[in-house]
Amino acid sequence: MTVSITVVLGFGQIILQIAAAYFSYSIYRFNRLGKGWLLVTAAVIIMTLRRLTALGLEMKLLTASGTFQFIDRFVLPSSISVFLLLGLLSMYRNFESFDVVERKTGEKIKLLAKARKK
Repeated sequence: MTVSITVVLGFGQIILQIAAAYFSYSIYRFNRLGKGWLLVTAAVIIMTLRRLTALGLEMKLLTASGTFQFIDRFVLPSSISVFLLLGLLSMYRNFESFDVVERKTGEKIKLLAKARKK
């Protein structure tokens, strides 16, 4: 039995995507910035599931029925895109609020420094 290069690469991609999901969730657990990292993690997990189904088709373990094709070609990619968009938008809002907090803190430090000089 020969193993095709696409099967080997498919397993490699799955391993990399599992690692990406793990690190994405680890970042969420580390900083608890909100649901953004959880949505990105969910998107990576769905990408991994999609790659598993593609590998199953490649290895002839699954058959491509009408419903399966609809899920594989429309539902999964759409949900990945929505989760990534919402997750990154959430992170963007967090970074904007960090910028506001940093600016206000800097202004207060300057005022405090001026008050101490007097």
